[in-house]
Amino acid sequence: PGLVRPLRSLASRVKKSHTHGWTSVLGTATTLRSGGTWDAPKQVVSSLNPSHGAALLASSLLPNLYLQGAGGEYPATGRFVRALFEWTGSDFEPLRATSQRSRPEHALSPELSACLCRALADDDDDAVFFLEGFQRQWALEARADPKRIGESLEVAFAAMDECLRDGLDPPLPIAIVEAQVWRRAIDKRDIWAFVDTVAKVRPDLGVDERTFPDGVDLAEFWTDLKFDGRD
Repeated sequence: PGLVRPLRSLASRVKKSHTHGWTSVLGTATTLRSGGTWDAPKQVVSSLNPSHGAALLASSLLPNLYLQGAGGEYPATGRFVRALFEWTGSDFEPLRATSQRSRPEHALSPELSACLCRALADDDDDAVFFLEGFQRQWALEARADPKRIGESLEVAFAAMDECLRDGLDPPLPIAIVEAQVWRRAIDKRDIWAFVDTVAKVRPDLGVDERTFPDGVDLAEFWTDLKFDGRD
């Protein structure tokens, strides 16, 4: 019953979630740069930390958005959730990343997901060029018509506009993409692939080497870290 109860204020629930059991997950933010040189809003920059996706996946927000779909308080965001996830048939299990191979979203690897998050959050001079290149790469890996990729991106950007309009922090569409990365992940190396790609497409937002011991292999060391508020 709790899953189908209408959301009275989704914005307030997103803000409230940070203080209700998510601190241990969000503690990993200390290993990532804050992106102080970026012109995008602060909440957009910080949302590129994948811990937001883990927190969202553990909450009731995703199933609520899925069940409400395009008829809910945030219709575009509901459509976006339905594009990336599918119902498991159980109220006690998290949503499952889409298994429909015919959907472009099924091809979203950790690396492509990081690029999608960058595209959604982008507000710099290279935004158009990056988006065009990403769209071609996504179409190639999904073996899909670029027109279908464009339609998927329209849903994603509509969801982003919807959430930014209401000041949701972090912006839900980026956290939704990160949540499906976690849902698909076999082990933490898949999460590292996301983080490492963020570092490649936005070097000022990647792993902060200063938070690690000197001389360590960052990939190996990071994947051994636990998601704990003391990290």
